[in-house]
Amino acid sequence: MLAGQARDVGIDLIRYGSARLVGGVCLALLTPDPFRQVAEPYRHAHQTWQLTLLPPARVVWERELHAERWEFLYADTG
Repeated sequence: MLAGQARDVGIDLIRYGSARLVGGVCLALLTPDPFRQVAEPYRHAHQTWQLTLLPPARVVWERELHAERWEFLYADTG
């Protein structure tokens, strides 16, 4: 119901607190637009990813209980 109402007024994303990680943040995408560029056969495959931001400079993407993991470190270039 909330997602439907958000879409009706043009909201594409909902940010909410994580139930699993105290202080964590979750995002719900309400439009398929970010996924339209995905090539077949992956376009219709369901996957669950978790994005973890570890300040000050680490970002971790994990897929389906650590089956695939990508970590990125960002340096201050300023």
